[in-house]
Amino acid sequence: MPTWNYLRLGEWLNQANIRLAEAGIENSSIDAAYLLSYVTKIPHLQLTLQTNQILTNAQKNKLELILERRINREPLQYIMKSVDFHSLSLHINRNVLIPRPETEFLVDLIIRENINPTSILDIGTGSGAIALALKHAFPDANVIGSDISLSALRMAIANARRLKIHVKFKKSDIFSSITGRFDIIVSNPPYLTSEEFLETAPEVKCFEPKIALEAANNGLEIYQRILQKAQEHLNPKGMIYFEIGYQQAKSISFLAQKYGFTHMDKRRDLNGFDRYFIIRM
Repeated sequence: MPTWNYLRLGEWLNQANIRLAEAGIENSSIDAAYLLSYVTKIPHLQLTLQTNQILTNAQKNKLELILERRINREPLQYIMKSVDFHSLSLHINRNVLIPRPETEFLVDLIIRENINPTSILDIGTGSGAIALALKHAFPDANVIGSDISLSALRMAIANARRLKIHVKFKKSDIFSSITGRFDIIVSNPPYLTSEEFLETAPEVKCFEPKIALEAANNGLEIYQRILQKAQEHLNPKGMIYFEIGYQQAKSISFLAQKYGFTHMDKRRDLNGFDRYFIIRM
């Protein structure tokens, strides 16, 4: 085995892959490539063309530190401090949930099903992913992202400034600081039960903010609180879009009817699970 003083990119990739796999990391070779790309600034798809390049001492030291973090199951996105979401590069930290591909599909649904909405409210905005993506798609819309967490809002505001996308962000417990009505209300709220949260992977339960993942009332608390007041904040023909747990569609349908909604639909994700719930005024 070569010493650290003469380690090449390809040799580091092989060693990192082995160590990650031994730690139980799925897709260990992919994670190793992303970590190496992050440190060397070489696009990960081009690493195979430069496997003989010698790593500097500074690169080796940084690689060892972040490899150890990944072995300890810290998510790759937090280590790299960024994630790509709907063509936008978002900065993230452990104060915000890592945006998922399922949530990108939620944004796609809204874009496909709406023509030039004038006003959009994203409840539980986190990093600002949904709000920023929708403002990017509908530049003339008035978009507000709300969150109860000041730490999350600071990250969302920083992303908006860096991307030069004008979204208003407000600290609000659901509708507590929200005025006016909207064409679209969208939310990917916490929806895991306590039991489901405990069963998540170490990357989730040990690193991502619990407040953004787990909810009371069998995971339904935030949906119920939104639906209680939603009619006061929706324009005529306004729409609500939820990302939901795969077993929650029936319960959310019951809640929607309880609070006076009659026009509802659901959509499946790419794995065939009920993942999106749509409510119309």
